[in-house]
Amino acid sequence: MNFSATGTTRTTDASHHRRRRSGTLLLLVGLASGLISVTSPAGADTPQPDGGPDGGDHAWCYLSSFNQQTAADAAMTRLRNQTDVTTFYPGSCQEHTDVRWRQGDLSGAYGQALCVATRANGTCDIHNVTLDMGTINAAARPIDQRTKTSCHELGHTVGVRHYWDNDFPGNDTAHSCLRSGEVTANWTNITLYGNHHKTQHINESF
Repeated sequence: MNFSATGTTRTTDASHHRRRRSGTLLLLVGLASGLISVTSPAGADTPQPDGGPDGGDHAWCYLSSFNQQTAADAAMTRLRNQTDVTTFYPGSCQEHTDVRWRQGDLSGAYGQALCVATRANGTCDIHNVTLDMGTINAAARPIDQRTKTSCHELGHTVGVRHYWDNDFPGNDTAHSCLRSGEVTANWTNITLYGNHHKTQHINESF
């Protein structure tokens, strides 16, 4: 099944080779499940508005505009190594590919994870993950910003929300890549998911 749209619900083809999923796919208009904004704060550890991930293998692909494959591949590998999520690359975007990496103009945000199709049970079937390389390259530490943003937005696709400043989720006392904002010289753990997110959210879904 192919999807096409413009604006905030950009969709294309996607698929899952290892597992066929059933359920009606619905386009979600304007549901930005994870937008890293330079200015807008949000509450820590609130429920995912898109219903959370659908579990199973977490496949990824690249849309034609995407040229940051190294960063995306590294993010997918770190997710697999740190959590119970099994990730794989099918070679191209198919009907149910979970994560479709793309680039685009997000009007000042570094990245966005947008659920573009849900299953009948309310979980998210397909996320478009967008990196705004113009905003990322204008950051003080663009390479670190790209790394953190890739980890951060991918985290939204597996059921976790961002947090701001020291408003740590759960009992965590160390930062993770789900911290929002611009990376500075004293930021740590920009490639890691926090223990609370791993044990209480991500691994629970996979």
